Parts: sequence; structure tokens; C-alpha cells
Amino acid sequence: MDDDRSLLDKADNLMRRRRVFLAGSQASVAAAGDISDDLPVLTDMVPPSEAGAPVAPPTEIRTAPTIDEQAQVLAYELMLERLSAQRQAVEKEIVDWLDTELPHIVMYVVDGLTDQLVAQVTAAVRLELLPKLQLAVEAESQPSQDATEG
Repeated sequence: MDDDRSLLDKADNLMRRRRVFLAGSQASVAAAGDISDDLPVLTDMVPPSEAGAPVAPPTEIRTAPTIDEQAQVLAYELMLERLSAQRQAVEKEIVDWLDTELPHIVMYVVDGLTDQLVAQVTAAVRLELLPKLQLAVEAESQPSQDATEG
């Protein structure tokens, strides 16, 4: 019990030193001066290199977002959702269009290529092959005419 009382007296003394105006009368402050003699006085200086890591500056205290900030965040989230939905809709339309139209386009181009190929081959045959074949037929028919005459 004596230890408890001693501890309470030391705590009172410390509070009186810090806040004399709240601690009580001058007589109790003078009496408390005797108790403060047994408090240690810090005189050792610690170089900064031994003190440890430097203290970081206090971080910014974040307050609750305002209504305007919340509205901006919600508007941004809605915009992102809309953009995502639009991208998906555009992608779906492109895939559907390619599924239905691409075969027709390829068929049209292939038919055009086929028609163009047939026309070019026919023209080449008429210009080059037909005259050669006619000369070969005429050359074959002339010796047989010579054989019938003689």
C-alpha cells in the first residue's frame, strides 16, 4: 500500500510540474519539490548517426471524400462500364457481320477472279496457241496433198 501511495505522489508531482495552475496550492507545490529530486535528469547526448533511422514526415491525413468527389468517382465508374459495354457491343456486331457477309464477299471476289482467269486464258489461246495449231494442221495437210498429186 505504501508503494501505491508513493507512486501516486510521484504522478501528482509530475502533473503539478507541468500544470501548476491546475495542481493546487503553492504549499503543495513546494512540498512536491522534494519528491522531484529523485527523478533522473537526461544529460546524455546521442549523435544523429546512432539515433537510428530518420523520422519520416507525417503523411497526409485523408479525410472522408466530399459529395463532389464521390459523384466524380461514380461518374467515372459509370463511364468505364459504358465503355466496356460499348466495346462488347461493337465486337459482337463486327463478328456477326463478318460471319454473314465475309463468305459472300469472298465468293464474289473468287467468282471475279475465275471469270478474269477464264477470259485471260481464252485470249492467250486465241493469240498464241490457235495460230500455232493452224500452222501445224496446214503443214500436215500439205504433204498429204503432195502425195495424192504424185
